[in-house]
Amino acid sequence: MSKKETIIQAAMKLFAQKGYHATSMQEIAEQSGMAKGSIYNYFKSKEEIALSIFRYHYEMLFQKLEQVTTDDTLSAREKFEKQLMLQIEEFVRRKELVGMHMGEQAAKINEEVHQLVFRIRAQTINWYRKAIIDIYGENVRPFALDCATMVNGMMKEYMFYMAIEKKRIALRCARTVYVAAARCDCGKFYYKRCSAFNR
Repeated sequence: MSKKETIIQAAMKLFAQKGYHATSMQEIAEQSGMAKGSIYNYFKSKEEIALSIFRYHYEMLFQKLEQVTTDDTLSAREKFEKQLMLQIEEFVRRKELVGMHMGEQAAKINEEVHQLVFRIRAQTINWYRKAIIDIYGENVRPFALDCATMVNGMMKEYMFYMAIEKKRIALRCARTVYVAAARCDCGKFYYKRCSAFNR
């Protein structure tokens, strides 16, 4: 692990435990095992560290998700299930980041970090929407965003529980969440919506 990554990991842990504003650069340096002055060789400010944390994590996450997308041996549904599981496994490993993200600390850091998190959330929901269309076909497109929002809500609630309650949940429990999300019957949802509008 590079020194820059060491700083990111240390800051991520402290931000989640103490909160962004209650964490000092001195504490980040101590957690990193580095002198405070050395930190500034890699980051100009605490805000820059926070921004790097989100970029670092989500770039790695979306790279993994993209690898699944290009796997032609899997069906659209299998890809979606695997991608959701990867997402949950990544958050299980990085509970500190979940604490920052789900605790809404990002919005309190600065506007640049807030906008980055907003773009990540929009990108995630759009990814769900596309996956749902791939699974159920073009007929579900008018309601794919509704379905994507439902899936996102299920995932968010699980991660909120994991972050706020600070309980270690076995991956077998997480699998219940991802199976329910991935197999949410958007086809039935679509037809119910159509029936409602046609009345």
